[in-house]
Amino acid sequence: MGKTVLVEREAPSAVVIQGQSIRHVNDLWSRLASFFEVPVAATAGKVVGNKAKWGFFTKFGIPGVSAGNDIGGEHSVDRSTSYNTEVYADQVLPELVEKLRADGQLVTIVLDDFHFIPEQTRREAIQALKPLAHKGASVVIITLPHRRSEASRLVKDVGGRTETVEVEPWSDDDLALIAQKGFDELHVDDPAQLGGRMASESYGSPQIMQQLCLEICERVNGVESALSTRIDLQEPADWAAFWRLVQDEDSSDWLSKLVSGPKQRGQSRKRHGLNSGLELDGYGVLLVALRALGPKLSISLDELNAEIARQLVSKKTSSLGVVTKLGHMSTIAAKSLDASAPEVEYEDDEIQDPAAGSPQPVFEYVAEREEIHILEPYLAYTLKWHSDDLLGSDA
Repeated sequence: MGKTVLVEREAPSAVVIQGQSIRHVNDLWSRLASFFEVPVAATAGKVVGNKAKWGFFTKFGIPGVSAGNDIGGEHSVDRSTSYNTEVYADQVLPELVEKLRADGQLVTIVLDDFHFIPEQTRREAIQALKPLAHKGASVVIITLPHRRSEASRLVKDVGGRTETVEVEPWSDDDLALIAQKGFDELHVDDPAQLGGRMASESYGSPQIMQQLCLEICERVNGVESALSTRIDLQEPADWAAFWRLVQDEDSSDWLSKLVSGPKQRGQSRKRHGLNSGLELDGYGVLLVALRALGPKLSISLDELNAEIARQLVSKKTSSLGVVTKLGHMSTIAAKSLDASAPEVEYEDDEIQDPAAGSPQPVFEYVAEREEIHILEPYLAYTLKWHSDDLLGSDA
């Protein structure tokens, strides 16, 4: 959606820290200290770090460091002892930010892919960055749209002190401009407004829209370069076959992983009868219901349960363990595509370690808000147009 690109353009000199590199709050301090060349450890014999910054240590009473020896030279220390002393950078950085402000320098700290940091560490990171903000630093948190209020939710006393800049998905009108400008360059007219129809099928993705425009020009109309005489664009004879021309291999692989669910060591999975005549396990039923709902990129748990009841012969959603399975799917989607699926003994077992492994998961269930989010438009497109082999047809 261009969140990172936007921040890089607007704050090119910012300190950018990737969320996947932060497991504990001290990881945050280590990266900030490294950027600002602030030492974070001292020994009895010498200080580790830039000697020009030794003066910071004298403020915190580190043994063996004297205020008179800030730059160069050997310190006078008691060599009869040997020890290491950690100086946490959160003690040092407020002093540094104040100094940089006094020098007229603007300090901006960016936490990219904030959602990738473990939840407890996210809370600690916000608390830790508050003193820097009070000293004048600007703190920018980049996260997923449905997690935009997380900073104020995790730490109660930052409410009213934050501002959200939401990068909206492309609208259908925005996407239709891709077709309009491209068709004009090719000397192709679109009296039937086919560009608008393709935009509505693109799930807010300019990549999908561009691919659809390419297919309708080349495969349907035989237009590969600018024409000498303008022509009207002709629509496909079979729209369903046309939509299936656009395919993304990664999304197909993700869909297969989500349908498969976690590895199971215990009894075989229970299968459920659908009104279509098919029998699928719980993961298949969930994805059939999601597909029947559009699929939409954001769906409430209530909507999903209602659609599952419509799909099931029994109408009983309780037999599926919907929330547990959504949690399993989120865990699978939060890891890399080539990662092994987690294991459970039985299909309703909880996964105890849902550690994330991908900064941008393709699918996520947010339990506290009871919302399901398909975060990769190509996955939604694939579920709609390329899932018959896995899930059967809705017909």
